[in-house]
Amino acid sequence: MKVYPKRYQSYSLEEICNVLYLRDGPGLGFTFNGIDGCVQDSHLTVEELLSVPGFKDTQWVYIRETHEWIPVFRYNEKINQPSIDNFCDLEIYEDKYRLNKPNEKFWWCTPKGFPRPQDE
Repeated sequence: MKVYPKRYQSYSLEEICNVLYLRDGPGLGFTFNGIDGCVQDSHLTVEELLSVPGFKDTQWVYIRETHEWIPVFRYNEKINQPSIDNFCDLEIYEDKYRLNKPNEKFWWCTPKGFPRPQDE
């Protein structure tokens, strides 16, 4: 039986994918080296996402659900767990549409072994 997530509760990625009742795919946000990012996983199956070594055991804090029903999770940086770059490939996002904020940076993040070009 699936259960609803509780605000500010920490869940493993495996629990997020297999145990929680979510009305949309989870938004997995994080901060790395002072720059925010979100895991790009729409090109993967749940099995592929969880197949990244160690990733299924990472802990994420449920924040809220957006008005579009997207459940928002943040990488739990308050506990001792490996850095997000152990599980994901990171590069600065090249946002050609944010010309009015050229100094604002954001990570393009894909799970290791499952690359996806930024412009697709």
